[in-house]
Amino acid sequence: MKQMKAAKGTTVLKFKVTQSDWQAHVRGYPYRVIEILANQSLNDLALAILDSFSFVNDHMYGFYDNLRSWPGAKERYELFKDDPDMAADPWLDTSAKSVKQTAVETAFDVNKKKLLFLFDYGDEWRFIVQRMGEATPELGAKYPRLVLSYGDALSQYPWFDEEDDEVEDDGEA
Repeated sequence: MKQMKAAKGTTVLKFKVTQSDWQAHVRGYPYRVIEILANQSLNDLALAILDSFSFVNDHMYGFYDNLRSWPGAKERYELFKDDPDMAADPWLDTSAKSVKQTAVETAFDVNKKKLLFLFDYGDEWRFIVQRMGEATPELGAKYPRLVLSYGDALSQYPWFDEEDDEVEDDGEA
């Protein structure tokens, strides 16, 4: 994840990111609060989200304005758009914008705005990302940064966790 130091006059945005189900319910789900420089990319935010929930960055992802049904989103930012081979695919939605070329402040242009962060189009891990406002920049601090973690993240690969438990139960390492 590319981190940048805050300089004088830099705007820092604060986001609440909550793991969610397919209906965009967030009550009872773990969440993280992340601060990021306004001019950093959605890609930087995506990598910070994945890192904060201990996910491995091994799949494509995107941000969507439809929290329940991402295919119906009017506003969309996708990693597919940044892959030259994928961007030329006639099956992909050409209205999507780049996550690497879009600044966080462009996609989240007002406070309280929410977008669905969808990770892994097969398993469809869903996170509701809401801009909470601005934060006071800390000179010399590196952004993005995790400022609050609430609850245990759902495991990206629970069967790997189970295999690790079986090895530990057998007394072998």
